[in-house]
Amino acid sequence: EALREYPETDLVVWPETAVVVDVLKYIDKSESQKRHKLAEDLFEYFESKDAVFITGNNHDDYNCALLVKKDSENKILTDLYRKNHLVPFSEDFPLKKILRPVYIKMIESGNVFWKKGNGINLLEFRAENFNELIKAGTPVCFEDTFSEIPAMMKKQGANIIVNLSNDSWSNSLACQKQ
Repeated sequence: EALREYPETDLVVWPETAVVVDVLKYIDKSESQKRHKLAEDLFEYFESKDAVFITGNNHDDYNCALLVKKDSENKILTDLYRKNHLVPFSEDFPLKKILRPVYIKMIESGNVFWKKGNGINLLEFRAENFNELIKAGTPVCFEDTFSEIPAMMKKQGANIIVNLSNDSWSNSLACQKQ
């Protein structure tokens, strides 16, 4: 609706839970028809728009920020920032050796933990309404509570910080306010 009303929009940001299927994995694979179709439909939507998109996503067991843009020939390009600071006990299990029985029980009950990103990757794009390259720092989820993360992004050249956090996942008013 927003893009229909403002078609000149350069950047669209969706929060981390807007796209939960690993669209980069399923765009070319049909091992899950439903997920493949969702990824295919989403990329058709991206191709039909002139805007750049940044959305939360997961890819290869990383919690990520996904950039989707077009090159000069209108070919879709993607880039990722992989989350570096994982949420203890829900995305990562600290003290695996000391609390080994608890860790094993969580794994056996179906918990899947995320991989930790390896450093800051700024998501870069050009926008028609700006004369410079935009370098976006994209803290994901829990990373928004640590000021040193966007500070590192700024030191690496970020000229915009895009917060993808959707803190309502916890279903706790206290967490949402924090």
